[in-house]
Amino acid sequence: MSIATLQGLIASLVSSGGLTTPGSLGTWSDTVAAFRRLDPSVDTRGGFQFTTGGAASELSSVDWEAAQVDAAGNHHCELWSDSSNAPGAKIGASSGSLSISTTGQKTFTWASRIALTAATKYWIILTPDSVGTGDTYWRTVNNNASYGSGRSGTITSITTTGLPSSEDWRVRVNYYT
Repeated sequence: MSIATLQGLIASLVSSGGLTTPGSLGTWSDTVAAFRRLDPSVDTRGGFQFTTGGAASELSSVDWEAAQVDAAGNHHCELWSDSSNAPGAKIGASSGSLSISTTGQKTFTWASRIALTAATKYWIILTPDSVGTGDTYWRTVNNNASYGSGRSGTITSITTTGLPSSEDWRVRVNYYT
């Protein structure tokens, strides 16, 4: 291995915080239930509550599944703290924006990873770049008691009861430890 290659590897580890083991959590492998609309005039934002594992980690990306697109629009994700089972405050920068015009898996990636504290509740918020745009139905799964899901036009008004009690959003949170 050349010195330049070794220097590149070291720089990569330093820029990523040194955490290199990928992992994921969420409802991605749970049984599909239905799909629910994030109506641009009412429920423009979706929220997915999760709790981190026992080790510090860094959020890198999140997967959501678009089930039906009635009107294309750009969306991004945000990481929020938890405040009594509702989003509390935004943490760090937003993910990159994606144009949602087709169905299927949509991966929202952050330019820089965001540090996550061990054994802590957080929210991933899916939101249009411009309120009132992007009429999309997102896939849900059968309720998983380890997670919470909701929707509302106001982020801090999202609660774990914002979807039918039998459902959660189909989401995969990707991180490094």
